[in-house]
Amino acid sequence: MAKKEHEHECECGHEHEHEEDDMEGQRRMLEQQILQQKLMEIESQLNQIEQKKQELAMVAESISSLKGKDEAEIMVPIGMGVLGKARLLDSNEFLVNIGSNVVVKKSAEETRQLIEAQISELDRARELFEKELERILTV
Repeated sequence: MAKKEHEHECECGHEHEHEEDDMEGQRRMLEQQILQQKLMEIESQLNQIEQKKQELAMVAESISSLKGKDEAEIMVPIGMGVLGKARLLDSNEFLVNIGSNVVVKKSAEETRQLIEAQISELDRARELFEKELERILTV
């Protein structure tokens, strides 16, 4: 692309040469910065998804390990990193927060299925973010 130079008078009364390539370079630099920011946001989202999947997998494993262990001693979170000892009364019944602080009774199998559905949902979200990442990287 040939450089196009234009002369015009600025506020100070002097004539200056400006190159359209300077504006094009600035535009490209801005686009690169925007793409870099999008990449960082997507990578952050992918990391959060992976963390949530690991947490859900640990919950599913805990539920499975408790099967048939009524009266087992467990540690329950009280809050702010404080745990308390408790006894599990029924290893086949759990109270599950389904959103908006609504808690419902679920069997161990229903709870496991709910967790699997959440993991599948996270996998779909991960795929969408990966496609977006690929699209950005091929621009």
